[in-house]
Order: sequence, then structure tokens, then C-alpha cells
Amino acid sequence: MTEAPPPPPGWYADPELPGTLRFWSGQAWTDHRSPVPTPPSPQTSGGGCLIAFLVILGIIAVVVVGVIVLGAVGRGGSAATREIEYRFSGTASGGSITYSTPDGQEQKDIALPGSISFTTSDGFGSWVSLIQNLGETGAVTCSILVDGEVVSTNTSSAAYGIASCNATTG
Repeated sequence: MTEAPPPPPGWYADPELPGTLRFWSGQAWTDHRSPVPTPPSPQTSGGGCLIAFLVILGIIAVVVVGVIVLGAVGRGGSAATREIEYRFSGTASGGSITYSTPDGQEQKDIALPGSISFTTSDGFGSWVSLIQNLGETGAVTCSILVDGEVVSTNTSSAAYGIASCNATTG
């Protein structure tokens, strides 16, 4: 009898802390945790935020698996150096960002506006940024810049809404 392969990388219910999501790298639990998003009350708009959040997390898992598979197949040619910048802004009181780096996923609470940037020599990269509004009012905007050029931008103005940006370089 063969053992089932581990689940793909992604956010799953934390086995140690009920009511918390934890990032699974595909081989082990990371230290990255996030509270399970609370659905908005019936008085607020954006009732599909939890579903949207889960769909976006599924997309991230698919992108990460795709990057791993493409890396295993081989890139061929020389790798280009790229400057990746995540920008976040908005009128919300605060936000939480989940973003990809050459080493995996990162997550942290942020003040608006701000940015995170790094240089990578990966010939192929798939970059994802999710900004979640941590309050009932306001908007959040994410942007991904590659070598100074905006390649993706998105805004969410829903209570606890999520703005998602995706970009691929190669």
C-alpha cells in the first residue's frame, strides 16, 4: 500500500489553534498564522468575502504548485534579475498582506500606505499579493510592479474585503 502524497501548499485550519489558519508549505507547517476571516454581519455588504477569501487561497495554492512544477521541469537559458515591488494603499484603518517571495509565502499586518520590494534572479516567477481590509469600512488597493512597471492592480472596498493581484515573470 502506498502512502498518499501530502496536500499542496496553502492555508489550512491550524491543527494547534482552533479558529486560526496556518500556512502548510507542502511538507511542513510554517510559523505563518492568520485568524479565520469573520463573515460580515447582515447589516454590512460583502457577504461573499469568506468565499472569495477561500477561492483566492485556492488560486494561490495552484500558482505555488505551478511554480514548483515548472522549477522541477527546468528553466533553460539564463535567469534575468527582476525588481519586484508590492504596493499597498487605501482608506481602510489597516490591512493584512499575504505575498509571495522567491523563498515562499509571507504574511504580516501592515499600515497603509506602504510597500515591500526585493530583487530576484529567478528566470520565472509567479507573484501574488492579497491585501485584506481589517475593518468594516474603507478600501484597500494592491499593486505589483516588475522593474518599476505596474503589471497588476486591484481594489476592494468591501468590509473585510480582499484585493488580489497576480503577475508572472519569465
